[in-house]
Amino acid sequence: MSGRDPVSMKTNGYSQWSSFWQQGFITTFGRSKPDNYSGVIRAFWKEKFLELPTGSRILDVATGNGAVATFAASVSTEKDREFSIAATDAAEINPNVKIDDVTKSLREQVIFHSNEPCESQPFDDDSFDFISSQFGFEYGDIDTTMPEMRRILVPGGRFVAISHHIDSRLVKAAKAELEVYRHALDELNIFGTVRKYFGALGEVGSSRKELSKALERAAPLSLKVNDCMNTFREEHPDDECAGEIVAAVGYLARGAAQTAKAERLGAVDAAQVNYRMAQARLKDMVDAALNPQDIDTLTERAKSAGFTSMTCLRLFVEDGSLAGWQIHMQ
Repeated sequence: MSGRDPVSMKTNGYSQWSSFWQQGFITTFGRSKPDNYSGVIRAFWKEKFLELPTGSRILDVATGNGAVATFAASVSTEKDREFSIAATDAAEINPNVKIDDVTKSLREQVIFHSNEPCESQPFDDDSFDFISSQFGFEYGDIDTTMPEMRRILVPGGRFVAISHHIDSRLVKAAKAELEVYRHALDELNIFGTVRKYFGALGEVGSSRKELSKALERAAPLSLKVNDCMNTFREEHPDDECAGEIVAAVGYLARGAAQTAKAERLGAVDAAQVNYRMAQARLKDMVDAALNPQDIDTLTERAKSAGFTSMTCLRLFVEDGSLAGWQIHMQ
């Protein structure tokens, strides 16, 4: 189970996740699910919110950009439930998400709180009737999170979550991508090598003679970049993630000699930071994923925190693949 320090989380706000959410996605699937979750996931949450009476106070923790919170808002609107909906995240929540107008309107019904980890919520005791979390609360420190969830729930209130399963398709894919990133960023140090090449080019003048001298000066490092990329391609010939890295390096290299030194170095540094953040998000996901032994530990922590009942089942999506755990506490 995760052992992150809640104090450091409060301080750094999960910079890799803040960076991701500032891109304007409403789900962790980014461009592949631009208008929120659908299918089994959507139906799961709609059912949970439909069970709540009018006037219920709802909190979505580790909300990201509010995907699940907007499901609560849609039930409130469609069924005239008058829910009070809040949402928190350890990262910086984006106020301007790239979604359709209907979802934007629903999102306006949610009161968002950024930089608030699960372990330390900015609410009084007994503030909520229902707490939801999707692919979120398990990223933090369970020992601290469980009593915090119990504290802000009213007696008899419910906490329901969908959490990462160690054997889910999503986590398995994350592990495979992590290997690609490890090879590119750590073993081959592709972006570091590109940076050395860009530095060796120096400031290139506008004449053909000056360009020729710059390319000649940087030729050994250019060959090293090519060797790195060839090795990388051979190791991951059909991998989509690897293909994106290859394309990014190609984009940076094209016309590098016609770009000012500071600009080309800044571009490669920015690209490396973006890929490092993506690597960190994937590692977070894999580290957060729960196995059956973790569920046993979670059950013990929940009981110690004052929850009187807990059920945990596997959740499968439309194609039969494992999506995660569905966790119910009261």
